[in-house]
Amino acid sequence: PQGGACGVARVGAQRLAAEVVEYWAKHNRNNPLTLCLPGGTCTTAALLHRELKRMLKQEQQHQGLDIQVVVIPCVGDDAYARRQMMTLMAQLGYNNVGDIPTILLPNDDNDNGSRRQENPHNSNQYFTFGEPHPEIFDTYRTMIQDHDLVLDLLYGAPSWTILQRHLKAASRRATTPPSTGNEAREAFDPQHPLAGRSVMYIHSGGLEGINTQLLRYKYKGLIDPDEIQLPGKDR
Repeated sequence: PQGGACGVARVGAQRLAAEVVEYWAKHNRNNPLTLCLPGGTCTTAALLHRELKRMLKQEQQHQGLDIQVVVIPCVGDDAYARRQMMTLMAQLGYNNVGDIPTILLPNDDNDNGSRRQENPHNSNQYFTFGEPHPEIFDTYRTMIQDHDLVLDLLYGAPSWTILQRHLKAASRRATTPPSTGNEAREAFDPQHPLAGRSVMYIHSGGLEGINTQLLRYKYKGLIDPDEIQLPGKDR
């Protein structure tokens, strides 16, 4: 099935949590990690958050790890994401339904002016799901040109657009070198969930709809038709 809101999602979240913990324990144990992923119903993020907390609390060999889940809303806003996750927690019988992942806000309030100077397409809001937006396409194009990475235009590119706003703000805010593990760690700050932390992004979208989305951008007049190169198609 598509999406995380299905019966097998809990098993999948358990496997994903185990993979993340195993990788981070092996490769970068002393650094705190923010685990980012896009959210539609936000089911994957909510279940992953719960499973990671269980593992890090109950399994002694992993109790020193600092891993926090942050969800980036792609459908609706932060209030919608919060309702979706709290409803899910209630349906699954959890006692504390408010124990959900941190929701990444659409922008860093302290960094709006700098972002607009860099890119006039920057907005201060979440994006309307499926609606073409020049800032989303800027991210899509940049990731291909600079990193040879193709993102889908419904979840991946919108998520990375918002994520990069915060990454740039965190970079500007940083005044100390990265943690070496020898000094005391700063507490996780939900208002600035990327600050002073390593970031891992979990891609959970498909690429099947890119062709259709690119055509929508063309019809909206947001991109030059000659600029479009559909995946798998030579110029």
